[in-house]
Amino acid sequence: MGWWRVLARVGYRAMSLAVTYAQRMRAIHLADRWPRSLSGGESQRVALARALASWPRLLLLDEAFSALHQTMRQELLCAVRNYARETNVPVLYVTHQRDEAEPIADRVIVLEGGRIVRAELDARR
Repeated sequence: MGWWRVLARVGYRAMSLAVTYAQRMRAIHLADRWPRSLSGGESQRVALARALASWPRLLLLDEAFSALHQTMRQELLCAVRNYARETNVPVLYVTHQRDEAEPIADRVIVLEGGRIVRAELDARR
């Protein structure tokens, strides 16, 4: 059971949290799959569930949903936004898709050539 081996890496105390977040990330059906058999999108969802279950103090997501189709991407972005609000954990979301970041962001910082060219304090306005 590949998934449970992955879950074991998070620690026994986090097991129920891992299952909860696997459900939220729509990855629980992958429980009996070996990690090497997962697609890119499935791997991203499993990695995100593991990260959330570890109770991070900061969540860094770098192109975390790039391998997902649009519908799943939007659903999981909402799940991450809800997680951040429920736990008060800051999320740094790196993406090339500005339209992906704006609906969930409190702040959007646009970089070009490694320099900040625009910073918006409330991206949802």
